[in-house]
Amino acid sequence: MKNALIILVVLTFGLSTAQIGPLLPPINPPPPRPEWVKPGLVVTFSDGMGQAVIAYLVTRVGPTSAYGLSFRLSQSDAGPNLDIEAGSLYEGGSGPLCLSEQAVEAMLRNPPPGLQVVGDQGAIGWVIQDADGVSKYSVRYNPDSGQVVEMNGSYQGPGGVGARRGAAFHLSLLGASELPWSPPPDFPAVAFQPANYGIYYLLQGGATPGGTVTVNPINVQMPLATYRLISNTPGSPSMPQEKQGVPAFGPHYVHPSLLTRDPIFAFPEIGMTLSQAGQGPNGGVLLVFYVGQTPIQSLEVDPRSGVVIEERFSYAGIGTIVYQLMR
Repeated sequence: MKNALIILVVLTFGLSTAQIGPLLPPINPPPPRPEWVKPGLVVTFSDGMGQAVIAYLVTRVGPTSAYGLSFRLSQSDAGPNLDIEAGSLYEGGSGPLCLSEQAVEAMLRNPPPGLQVVGDQGAIGWVIQDADGVSKYSVRYNPDSGQVVEMNGSYQGPGGVGARRGAAFHLSLLGASELPWSPPPDFPAVAFQPANYGIYYLLQGGATPGGTVTVNPINVQMPLATYRLISNTPGSPSMPQEKQGVPAFGPHYVHPSLLTRDPIFAFPEIGMTLSQAGQGPNGGVLLVFYVGQTPIQSLEVDPRSGVVIEERFSYAGIGTIVYQLMR
């Protein structure tokens, strides 16, 4: 939910630093899903500088698709920051975990309008140049398995119009492992219901109201749900944002069946877990994201429905942002 309060500058096509969805234009008919992409698979990437790592968890698969969650952990002056996204991890022949040769060949043979595409065995890159600037992307992958081993991207704004703007990212494969995983059979009932949250800032001077966030279901059906989050903060216009959910985890719920596990998630390659931590202040089950032994974010969940009762994000030297369910 915190993304409703943060304006993100995202690169304009294909790749981003927490990619969800196809990397290349989907092809039809879609090629089969590689057998090694299965529920419980965890694939991690690192920027190599200790500033950002990403863990992808596959939660459900189909004959030509895979779905799951991305957990992006980044470092800032205020401390660690965790962004969680749900969505497609393999669809139409590509995704952040792997590329099919069919999708690569189709893009090389017939690139989308406005793209310059180059490729070699195990690598493909493309350039977009227009009035908004120049964006460059490249992906290296294992030509035998299709597994993505490196992703790069850069953006350079147009010259001569104000200050030049630029951004870049680099991610390389850190490792792969498997979690014991039984996919929940369907979305919990709360995933079909809207939820309203009050925002509070806990600073040295006490608690200050910060507005509200509303989570509205748009389309909830297997394998993905879509929600519209609307943030209303004093003195600021509302900022609608679309988020997705999978049966196990969404913008305002954790499937109750996951509460039988402890830890809920574990990513040893990056030292992060989501673990149970007893009872929360509102009587629910308290779940805490840890990096090593350091707590960075907490969720309090109703054990019966799975609805998130409260969510807290703490920033060193700044304070804590609290999202509390309004009943």
